[in-house]
Amino acid sequence: MAQRGGSGQIRNIVQSELLSRGGVSHEETEHTRAVRDARQAVRTAVLRLQEQAGCSLKRAVVTFLTQAQAGRLEANVASAILSMARDGRGRKGTVQAAGFPSERSLYRWLAAEDLTPKKPPRDMQAKPWMWVAAELFARPQKPTLKWVHEQLAGNWNSAWGESISYDTLARFFRDKYSKLDAMKGRHHGSRLRSHQRYQHRTADGLEPFVEVHADGWATHFTAPHPVTGEFVTYEVWHFHDLATRYVTPPAIGLSESSEVILKGLENCIRVGGVPAVWQTDSTGSVKNRNVEFDPISSLSTRAGISIVHPQEVGNSQANGICENYNTYLDREARELATYQGAGMDALIHKRVKKLTEKMVKAARAGNLSERDLLKRQAQTQGKGIVFGSYEEAVDWINGKVHKSNNTPHSSLPKFKDPASGRMVHMTPQRAMDAAKEAGWQPFTMDEASLIDLFRPHVRKTVTRETVSPFNGQRYYHSALGDFNGEEVMVAIDTMDGSRVWVKDLQGRLLCEATFMEASGYRSLSYYEFALEKRANAQIRRKVQQIEQIEQRMAAPALEMQPGQVLPFAVGSHPSLRPMEEAEPTASSAPATKADFSDLAMQLYGDEIDAQDRAAEAARDARLKDMESFGRTSEGSTPEETGKKVAGA
Repeated sequence: MAQRGGSGQIRNIVQSELLSRGGVSHEETEHTRAVRDARQAVRTAVLRLQEQAGCSLKRAVVTFLTQAQAGRLEANVASAILSMARDGRGRKGTVQAAGFPSERSLYRWLAAEDLTPKKPPRDMQAKPWMWVAAELFARPQKPTLKWVHEQLAGNWNSAWGESISYDTLARFFRDKYSKLDAMKGRHHGSRLRSHQRYQHRTADGLEPFVEVHADGWATHFTAPHPVTGEFVTYEVWHFHDLATRYVTPPAIGLSESSEVILKGLENCIRVGGVPAVWQTDSTGSVKNRNVEFDPISSLSTRAGISIVHPQEVGNSQANGICENYNTYLDREARELATYQGAGMDALIHKRVKKLTEKMVKAARAGNLSERDLLKRQAQTQGKGIVFGSYEEAVDWINGKVHKSNNTPHSSLPKFKDPASGRMVHMTPQRAMDAAKEAGWQPFTMDEASLIDLFRPHVRKTVTRETVSPFNGQRYYHSALGDFNGEEVMVAIDTMDGSRVWVKDLQGRLLCEATFMEASGYRSLSYYEFALEKRANAQIRRKVQQIEQIEQRMAAPALEMQPGQVLPFAVGSHPSLRPMEEAEPTASSAPATKADFSDLAMQLYGDEIDAQDRAAEAARDARLKDMESFGRTSEGSTPEETGKKVAGA
């Protein structure tokens, strides 16, 4: 296996781990530093003994060791220090057996400048096979070390030296390879970021509903559809106040859309007022002209809300408050029989799904007793709750939000609980109540302004006293004639298509234009128009699927090699046969199975007819030539006639 480079192929072995440390003579640890300090204390004690006794260095060393064996040393050089100072790798003599250093060791310590014990450094040089092993290990399939060793052994390059063992490979990844680099390639995105540094943030000193975070949760369970009753998943959008962690009433829909998200924002404003900052993920339902991008008609401009998104798409940790709440909702959903998360048993999930499908069929047939029986069976199989209606599912979700608002939150301050007398964290509801008691008031809006805020606003040009905001429908008011050719803002009621509100670009109301009827048309609300558009798109997708199925079921086309000629006889066609040999018509005899010639006539009828006519003309010409030749050759011998015909 050839060694390859490149930042995207081989995980970089950190220079400080493998290369730069190759020149270090030793590595200091707590143990080596303790040994160094103990030897320094012994050396100081020997030199002090020599100075006090006025003897030679050899005499001082012998006296010191004698006092050590007799147990008459000072406290700073007790037996424990001597045992720490000695090198256990030496020979075991009488003195060494007692745990004391030898005379030779003391002489060496007295002459040494650095008393730190020397250990042979580890070989931290990067070898060629290490780069290949790192590349094989950094795969999203998360291969085992055994597989990596097998690949290295099967593709070993003789230039790398002698083949390595599995233990050598394991020691490389355990002792010499960066633990974080070992995860790169095997993990990506949020899974990798969970092992990296993150910026800690705090909400200390922030007033309630200055900043809110929002995110959607696709329910890990199924519940009845509000119209059809089929068991489907919901989309729940929840909004969190950053200061109190209070969760406002969520918006519940069938899929992620601007309508669902803005309904959640409306619930948030009704409880805590208009937020200054709204953080959400990078969804197209928010990042559009109607909500964010238009500097005049967008909701963020009209409400004065600053919308922010994570700098990196897909970074769930940037919206961690909402992601943790999704985990809470998933944990609470495990009490449902229709739970379909990662921990649900696949067999039970399949059985419950079949029972809920039968429930829907029984309800449509009007057999309520059978539906209730199937519901009880599903609850028994799944050992949990089965929702009987859309309203039950909505009540369950709202109940879980109420539960979280009244549960102590670890990010909120502690207070002394009067009931238990213990210090406990505040609940989001208690934090909200405390903020109101301290004088905080939400930045509320009156009902008319709130309704108008969440109406879709589009910019249109007035044409002939009318505006056409959507679907080609025209709305008229006599006052619009003064603004012909000018751009205005048109506010739309999504549930009522009979009228629109026309404003100037500064937001001042100009008039209330009504639908101008046309022959053969009726007014459609924005909501009805959206439903019709979605239904048409679904029909187109189904038609395309039917066409694809029909194409797969069609008979295979004729396959011919280049230069291949179809085995078709011109004389076999009924039009070229004599009249008495022609096949009977369909009226006189039953129709027979079409043969290959019929298929050829269907595919190449025009070309065959033209070829037949040309062949008949050529045949008639040859017959006339032969007849004239026969008249001119009368009286000739048969041999001469044959030669002339052959020559012709």
